[in-house]
Amino acid sequence: MVILKPPNPMTNNDAPSKKHRTAIIGVGDVGAAVANALILRSVTDEVLINDIDSILREAQIYDLSDVSYVCGGQIRVRAATHREAGQADIVIITIGSRHFRGETNVQHTFRKLSTFRSIISSMKPFGPNTILIVVANPVDIFTSFVYKLSGLPATRVIGSGTWLDSIRMSNVLAERTNADPSSINLPILGVNGKSQVIAWSTASIGDTPVDEIKSQTLPSVSAPPGLIDRESIHTECIIRKDKMLRGKGKIPLGIGSLVTRICEAIVSDQGRVCLVSQYQPKWDCCFSSPAALGKTGIVKTVEISMLPSEWQDLEETAKELRERVDQIHEGQ
Repeated sequence: MVILKPPNPMTNNDAPSKKHRTAIIGVGDVGAAVANALILRSVTDEVLINDIDSILREAQIYDLSDVSYVCGGQIRVRAATHREAGQADIVIITIGSRHFRGETNVQHTFRKLSTFRSIISSMKPFGPNTILIVVANPVDIFTSFVYKLSGLPATRVIGSGTWLDSIRMSNVLAERTNADPSSINLPILGVNGKSQVIAWSTASIGDTPVDEIKSQTLPSVSAPPGLIDRESIHTECIIRKDKMLRGKGKIPLGIGSLVTRICEAIVSDQGRVCLVSQYQPKWDCCFSSPAALGKTGIVKTVEISMLPSEWQDLEETAKELRERVDQIHEGQ
């Protein structure tokens, strides 16, 4: 038998604590995956949903509310305007758009950037502690523009960056060496995509540099005996991503889990070091490098030691990004 009891009168010591709110702008596959992971891991108290498609928005709210109730019903899921979303503790921007027939990548970026500009303008002024997380691709370009458009401190604008690629490559390396994935440090820096820099010189498993660890699989003909075959690991990551895209069309679950880990680091004030796209003053744009995250966003940038050749690669990819950002500015 269920017995319902009236609530006890609230005393001064029972004043409710401030609810943590996370807003998601765009609840397609990626936005929904982020929301789902946030609820499953109980990262926030309230999930605010915003999407231009009102039918999709309502459907996702109902579906995610079911998830919340399966998990105990402690997390509220509801619709929110841009202005209300801008007052949330964390705002996750996952908006996407399809290419029109005959539309070039540059034209598509311009059109998508116009949407970003409208959304950021509608959310301003932001809350006093709001942190923005950009997930939309190309993530470094949009993170760079969101930082400029928002007017927020650089520490409170973060992009999902290269962290998922780093995790995927660490997973392959763990399989090759039978190592615990959590013990692997394999940073991938720079601009997300083909020009990102794999910092092999800093890669390690525990306290042991990767190059000193023997692979548990047969080395390729081109690899020196006993050493990790870097090229085959990189190729395997490309193959896996291609198979996911060909098999599913989209790969939202990994990025949804990743963004949730970023939120966890912020909400719990962990000081966890994450590979995120962040503002780089030297190049006046955003790309991935390690940063410690906490309740104020980026609490500390983390220095990393690399070979001169790796630094040169990073410089080149940063310059290319800076040129692309400048071209977009000039074309507006």
